Amino acid sequence: MKIKLDLCLLLLPLLLLAEDRVHASCTDYSTGMLSAFAAENPWTVYSDLLSLHSDAVLRWQGGQLCVIHRMGADNIQVIDPDNGYETLSQFSVGTASNPQDLVVYGEKAWVSRNDENLLLQVDWPEGTVCGGIDLSAWADADGLAELGCMARVGDRLFVSIQRLDRDYWWLPVGDSYLAVVDLPSESLLDVDPVQEGVQAVRLPLSNPVGEIQVFQGQLYLSCPSSYGLLDGGLLRVDPETFECTILASEEELNGDLGDLAIENESLAYAIVGDASFNTHLYRLDLGASTAPELFVAGAGWVFTDLEIHEDQLYATDQSWGASGVRIYDSVNGDLLRDTFSLGLPPYDLLAPESGDTGSGEAPETGGKLSAWPNPFNPQVRISWDGMPEGPARLEVFDSSGRRVASLLEGFQEGRGSVDWRSEDLPAGVYLARLASGGKQQSMKLVLVK
Repeated sequence: MKIKLDLCLLLLPLLLLAEDRVHASCTDYSTGMLSAFAAENPWTVYSDLLSLHSDAVLRWQGGQLCVIHRMGADNIQVIDPDNGYETLSQFSVGTASNPQDLVVYGEKAWVSRNDENLLLQVDWPEGTVCGGIDLSAWADADGLAELGCMARVGDRLFVSIQRLDRDYWWLPVGDSYLAVVDLPSESLLDVDPVQEGVQAVRLPLSNPVGEIQVFQGQLYLSCPSSYGLLDGGLLRVDPETFECTILASEEELNGDLGDLAIENESLAYAIVGDASFNTHLYRLDLGASTAPELFVAGAGWVFTDLEIHEDQLYATDQSWGASGVRIYDSVNGDLLRDTFSLGLPPYDLLAPESGDTGSGEAPETGGKLSAWPNPFNPQVRISWDGMPEGPARLEVFDSSGRRVASLLEGFQEGRGSVDWRSEDLPAGVYLARLASGGKQQSMKLVLVK
C-alpha cells in the first residue's frame, strides 16, 4: 500500500490539468520550446514539453492550447494539454503569411496574418480553408494592411489593422483601425453607416501591438505608434459604441508602451521601453485618476510579456544568463518568487484558461424573433418574446454585412416590438439581429419593390 501511495505522490505533478498551469513559449531566437509551471505555490516547473518554432505565441481557443508558429513557419498547432500534449491537428495558413492570432467561433476559426490582407477562415480544428474576408481596403502604399491581433466580444470579432510601411523601417502610416466582423453573418460590420462604404473603427493612436485585452466587456489596446517618439499610449474601445478613449499617454509613461495585464477597474500593469532600450514595469490607474507609477526598473530588454491569474502577476524575464519568470502579488506588488528558469528564455506567457472571450462557443441563443409581414414593402413589424430583460440591441444589416438600421438600444423587457420602414433601401434580403443579456436571435427579412 505504501508503494502505491508513494507512486501516486510521484505522479501527481504530471497529472495536473492544463488549466492549473501557466504555459510559456520559450526561445533563444534559434530554437523554441513549450514549457509550463504550476499556477500555485511552489510553482513547479515542467520544461521542454514540446519543441516549437523560434517565433511562436500561445492562445486558448476552442478548449485547446493553440500554438501560432509565426514568421518562417506559418502554421497553427492545436494541442490537447490534458492528454500528454498530444497534437490534434497542425495546418498551414499560407507560405510567408506570418500568422498573428486565432479566434474560434463555433465550428470555424479566423486567422489574422500580417503578410496577407485576407482574414482567413478555416474549419475547426482541422484547419481546412473555407473562406475569408478581404481587408485590402485598409492597405497602405506597400499593399498590405498589416493585420495584427484579434479579440472577440459576444458575436463581434475585432481585428487590429496596424498599417506599417515595411519599405521604411516599419513605421506607422497614417491611421490604424479595428475592423469589426459580424460573426453570425460572417461579414464586415459598418461602424459608421453615414459614410460611404464599409467603415472600420478609426483609432486615435496608431500601431496597435500585442494582444488585445478584454476586461469587463471593454477592449484595451497598447498603441506605441512610432517607437522612440512618445506619440502612443493606452486605448480603451467600447465594442458597442466604438468610442475610443486614451487612458495613458507615452509622455506620461516616458517610453514606448508594450504588453498590458489588468487586475481590476483601477489597477493594471504595463511594459514600457525607454530610449536606452531598457524595459520597465509600470502600474496604471485605468480610471486615470492618478499618474502611472514605476513598479520595477529593468536593465536591458528584459520584459516581453505579462499575465495575471488569481491575484498573481507573471512577468517574463529575459536577463542575459538568468532568464525565467518572476511572480508578484498583483494587488500589493510583493515579489512572491524571484526569477526561475523554464529552460530557454520565456517570450509569451499564457495564463490558465479563463473561458471568456477566448472560448470557441457561439453566444447562447434564446427567445423568439418574428416579423410581419415578411416579405414586406415598405414597413415591417419586428417582434420578440422570451428574451432576457436588460440592455438590448436590435440592428438590421444588408447582404454585405453593412448595418443599415439601428432600431433599438437600451434597457428592454423580454417581450416587445418595433416598426421599421425602408423606403430608401433597394429590394433584397436583410438580416435583423436582436442581442440581449448574452443571448441573441436573428432572422432574414425580404424587402420587395
